[in-house]
Amino acid sequence: MFTEDLLQFFDVNRGFAVQAVFKRGETVLATVAVIFNDPSQSVEIYSTQIEEAAPFLQAPTASLAAVKRGDTATVNGATYRIERIRPDGTGVSTVYLAE
Repeated sequence: MFTEDLLQFFDVNRGFAVQAVFKRGETVLATVAVIFNDPSQSVEIYSTQIEEAAPFLQAPTASLAAVKRGDTATVNGATYRIERIRPDGTGVSTVYLAE
């Protein structure tokens, strides 16, 4: 059986990853190395197209065991609410965020 060493992708010293702090209220659930993305998406409102932030991060699924929807993630000094967590079946989960 083939298994991938995920740690190399989530190594903050290699420049791929940054630290994220996950909280429920004031309680720290986990501090995890993540790959953070903050793209935008086009949204139509009243026949007008606007750009909206669509931040998400990826992290090892095992590191997110205590984290759930409604918790917060602080990344690069900004705090986001967790909208949903989607494991991809490879040991990595995508965490969709809202500002």
